[in-house]
Amino acid sequence: CLIFLPVRAPSQLQAVVRLNAKYQFYFAKNLQELLGKRLIVFKADLEEPFLGLMQVEYQELAKKVDSIIHSAGLVGQYGYQYDELYGANVGMTINLLEFARLTDSKRFHHISSINILSCVSATFATEDDVPPLAEVGNNIYLQTKLIAEHEVIKYRNKGVNSNIYRLGNLAFIAANSKARENVQEDGFYNWLRYLMHIKCTAKMITNVEISPVDITAAAIVKLFAVNSLQNQIYHVLNPNCFCLSKMLKGAGVRPLRFGLFIDRLLEDAKN
Repeated sequence: CLIFLPVRAPSQLQAVVRLNAKYQFYFAKNLQELLGKRLIVFKADLEEPFLGLMQVEYQELAKKVDSIIHSAGLVGQYGYQYDELYGANVGMTINLLEFARLTDSKRFHHISSINILSCVSATFATEDDVPPLAEVGNNIYLQTKLIAEHEVIKYRNKGVNSNIYRLGNLAFIAANSKARENVQEDGFYNWLRYLMHIKCTAKMITNVEISPVDITAAAIVKLFAVNSLQNQIYHVLNPNCFCLSKMLKGAGVRPLRFGLFIDRLLEDAKN
């Protein structure tokens, strides 16, 4: 299996340096042994025409690729404008779908978020449900993720075989407990920090879903290469919830009845 990995960077050398720094941060290993063997790193910009490549390079790459796993995008939910999120989460997706049309197998695997189901007005939702765009609320991150899903499904009529993987709360790597590098942009971690600040949580919301990144990735790899499992939506998340009050007990966080928890929030808001 040969992986072609586009990296946004000013130069080819800086693309390799940037990726290696990420690999070192998350896995404490050097990429050198993989480069040119199982991994081909190249400078690109997925928001640009031809993915930021020369047209000849773009066409040559399409001849070598048989499956695309699209996990790129903006996941931060703070400080971004709609146009930024649209370009990263929708524009990139459309560009890669167009690229997929040029490949022989036309296989496309799109990483999405289980949180888009918060847009569903029904009591529950399944893997067959795609919320209509009209139901999207004011969360512009979720708006762009949902639009991207609609684009992926639309391109099935253009011959692209696609899967959508709605992931849960990717909080850390199970093997080494590493959290994401830009953790300050993560809504879940900001929530945890706040609970540790006010020293309490509510009993009715103390159970949360947390999906380890490496286990989630392994599940996607098992699904994506099976021909009979194409053109589907999969919910890839942890069925076993974590109890926040137990997890944060050492930080002095205790569970309260919901009314008392709201009182504590209002008291803190005065400050």
